[in-house]
Amino acid sequence: MRLNRWRNLLVVLLIGVSFTGCHNRISENTPPTVTVSANPTEVNTGESFTLTADALDPDGTVPSIEWYDAHDTHVGSGSSLTLREDTAGTYTFYAVATDNDGASTRSDTVSVTVHAPNQAPTLTVSVDPSEVETGESFTLRAEASDPDGTVQGIEWYDTNDTKVGSGATVTLKEESAGTYTFYAVVTDDDGASTRSDRVSVTVHAPNQVPTLTVSVDPSEVETGESFTLRAEASDPDGTVQGIEWYDTNDT
Repeated sequence: MRLNRWRNLLVVLLIGVSFTGCHNRISENTPPTVTVSANPTEVNTGESFTLTADALDPDGTVPSIEWYDAHDTHVGSGSSLTLREDTAGTYTFYAVATDNDGASTRSDTVSVTVHAPNQAPTLTVSVDPSEVETGESFTLRAEASDPDGTVQGIEWYDTNDTKVGSGATVTLKEESAGTYTFYAVVTDDDGASTRSDRVSVTVHAPNQVPTLTVSVDPSEVETGESFTLRAEASDPDGTVQGIEWYDTNDT
């Protein structure tokens, strides 16, 4: 009788231990998982970027996602967070996901690089000489610099926006008289471009020599008698400035 009571008590204890272990295994909470990303990962100062967290809890829900920077300063909440920075640099963030049973997981970090805005290059142009005759050459010159990078190219255009050359210097010639105007466009290594002021060159037709016919009246005289030399001169593209007379000795 007493042996049966002890046997029954041992069975009850074993059942209790088994039930308790099973209960403990069922109630053990599994922490959530969380992965983070940033889009875009490179921006200019003042431009926005978005932090995104993908959180999953295998045995519950994830009611809370909090974001922090590299200094552990809280910067926002939620599965996505849009931020902007006004100073150039690299900014690092991480998220903490908390499930409905209070278990938390900290994510890996994600970084965003913030660049200062690209400054456009500067450009000044000149022409030498500024007046030529048709068929004579003249040179266009550009002085370009970029305050935060390098100059990648200089292109030259006429007033019809037709490309006439490339580079810091371009030598041209025109076969027709007139005034020709040009400008340059400089582009830096980040794609920013600047258009220069205009520069002009005047092309003249070559000067045509004047024409001249002479006569003498009378053509025969006695010694001591006078005679008159006459010249008729004209200039097809200007005016006659003077007429000088010489003898056969060039005097």
